[in-house]
Amino acid sequence: MDAGSANYLNVDASQQRVKFGNRTDRLSRAHEDTIVFAASGVWRRPLGASQTHHEIRHVQILANYLKPLSGANAARHAAFLLEKFGSISKILSASREALLAALPDAPQVAMAIRAISEIAYIGVSETLRASVFSVRDPLFHDYLLGRLQHQKSEECLAVYLDRDGRYLKVEHFGIGTSTKFVLPLRQILQRALELGSSGFVLVHNHPSGCALPSESDRTTTAKVRITAESLDCPLVDHLIVANQAIYSMSYGKYLFKKEL
Repeated sequence: MDAGSANYLNVDASQQRVKFGNRTDRLSRAHEDTIVFAASGVWRRPLGASQTHHEIRHVQILANYLKPLSGANAARHAAFLLEKFGSISKILSASREALLAALPDAPQVAMAIRAISEIAYIGVSETLRASVFSVRDPLFHDYLLGRLQHQKSEECLAVYLDRDGRYLKVEHFGIGTSTKFVLPLRQILQRALELGSSGFVLVHNHPSGCALPSESDRTTTAKVRITAESLDCPLVDHLIVANQAIYSMSYGKYLFKKEL
């Protein structure tokens, strides 16, 4: 991610704004050696071992949902999907392409699963709008993963916060290529001041699948941090989303990383 020019901003930053802690000095020198949140991965049953009650229950729940579309094949489809993806949460987070590849004989089932996943994503976003922001919030992680992890090109979101740290608005700022995105810094900061935002979080994805920051990401983050502070609208964090992982430039750590 590269930063666009902010030299021609013409804004009034005199309004007092809330401060979001003292982590901004770390935004340009993040380290990659620590995981903050880590899912332990899905336990795989040894071949031939009997299913647990928990596993059987999940097959039954999924089969009941699939029955109107799968009919007599509902239990088979449910068991196959759970075996392939490992858990219901991974099934719901799978891309359309992955689901269609898993069920080539039942595309209607794949599309129905994607539909329910999108409905759940909308529900999460509605819940977030009434919440106080926390970069460690698992619901926020779900929102970002649902929004960005399957995109084929780099995209950027800005999460604007009010003076009490609540969500004001999430806005999308364009699409780049599979390897590059030029950050529209002027537009992002102008919008922050239009909204009366007291801080914001930048989020972008890495279609490559690696959530670790590039040198360009570090340079861009430093530039945004300095410019945003001059407008009294601090950059709270810069997050990178990729392959069921979220990396925080502020903490210099993974906020979320699901072991695959």
